[in-house]
Amino acid sequence: MQRYRGCAFAAICAVCFALAFFTSRASAQRVVSLVPSATFTAVQFGADANIVGRTSYCPEPGKGVRSVIVGDAMTVSVEAVVALSPDVVLASSFTPASVVDKLKSLGMAVELLRTPKDFDEICSQALYIGRVTGHLHQADELVARVRKEVESIASHVASKKGSGKFTFYVQIGAKPLWGATPDYYIDAMLAMLGGVNILSVGEGACSRESVLTRAPHLVVVSSLGGLGPEEAAAWRRLSAAKVVVVDEDALCCPTPLFFRCALKSIADAL
Repeated sequence: MQRYRGCAFAAICAVCFALAFFTSRASAQRVVSLVPSATFTAVQFGADANIVGRTSYCPEPGKGVRSVIVGDAMTVSVEAVVALSPDVVLASSFTPASVVDKLKSLGMAVELLRTPKDFDEICSQALYIGRVTGHLHQADELVARVRKEVESIASHVASKKGSGKFTFYVQIGAKPLWGATPDYYIDAMLAMLGGVNILSVGEGACSRESVLTRAPHLVVVSSLGGLGPEEAAAWRRLSAAKVVVVDEDALCCPTPLFFRCALKSIADAL
């Protein structure tokens, strides 16, 4: 089961984090986050004390902060959520519709989040989480700093390699093999560095043989819960492509900081 964790976590994070609708809600002191990416974002700018409930995929809060696990990204205890009396519940497309409907029927404020398409959307969502938790100033500072760093990384790569394009494949799952397609924000990440995805939309389950036939210049492999080095070694045996292993949180969990970290790892490989 552990061998599937990288793939499952990547899929969950990839679909977990973009806003369907923004509301003009006042800041919430008590938040239940059913979205790992939202929880990571809150922790990264110091709002973890506001996350009173979370999933088993979410990071643990800082020392001295109590946060209750109410389920995973797909199975949620409505009773546990209600018992926490949250001001808002952050849900995703993985949250069962029956759970969302039940929470709303009980008077819970539920915000639905969807998959971001690019870095701008990731930043917008981080600012939203900052507003919801009453930490907009901290979120704004983090986003402004990371934007500058991301722009600097992309500019540095462009100055070294020129305007030429390269092709890439990003592996975010193993057994079955799964690649990031152009509808992932990961695609936008590589495009910043001049990359072109060899996969098309809906082609995530592309076989290794099909990848090799298209001869990508760069293969990016998620760490996959410890399977990353093994998968990278397999690609190096079979292909002349440059191969880099990137931490799965950084690659597959869309927060501004993680985006920057993954971008830097890939840029260094180029």
